Amino acid sequence: MKSTASDIQTQLRVAQANATTNLKCKDFTTKAWKIQFISSGGGFSARTVCEYEVDGGVAEEFVSSYNLNPNIVIESLTDSTGTSCDLPVT
Repeated sequence: MKSTASDIQTQLRVAQANATTNLKCKDFTTKAWKIQFISSGGGFSARTVCEYEVDGGVAEEFVSSYNLNPNIVIESLTDSTGTSCDLPVT
């Protein structure tokens, strides 16, 4: 469990560092760095995604993924206001 929490925390820090340093994604101006929590195949994963502007629109690029241990279940997610969120969450 500690390992999983540490791995997710590392992903969050990388996304934050990428956003803070304005790291480009695919040589385009990056609009946002995100972590998406996804339920799939009976398990959960956390994906790092960059969102960038291209041709007057917005596109997303999958950068990396971390699959949670199959014994770990995300029962709920809440934001800073206490509002619960459904998966997938970005």
